[in-house]
Amino acid sequence: MTSAPDNADRITPVLAAVESAWRLTPDLRIGQLIYVLAKLTNWDVFYIPDSELHKAILYFIAHSELEHSVRSAEVQRPQKANRDD
Repeated sequence: MTSAPDNADRITPVLAAVESAWRLTPDLRIGQLIYVLAKLTNWDVFYIPDSELHKAILYFIAHSELEHSVRSAEVQRPQKANRDD
C-alpha cells in the first residue's frame, strides 16, 4: 500500500468537517454521505484527494446551512395582517 501524499495533519479537520456535514443530514448513512460528497467533485470516490474531499464537505456544509436558514425564514415568516383601511 502506498502512503497518502497528504500528511497526518489532514485527518482531524477532515473528520471534523464530516461530522458537521453528517449532523446536518443525520438521516443519511455515512456511506451515503461520502457518496454525495464525492459527487460534488470530479473524482471517483476511491481516488479523491483528502484536500478535495475537504473542500467539497465545506461547500456542502455552507450550502446546507444556507438552505436551512432560508427554509427557517420561510416557515417563520410572519403573516400579513388584514387591515380594513
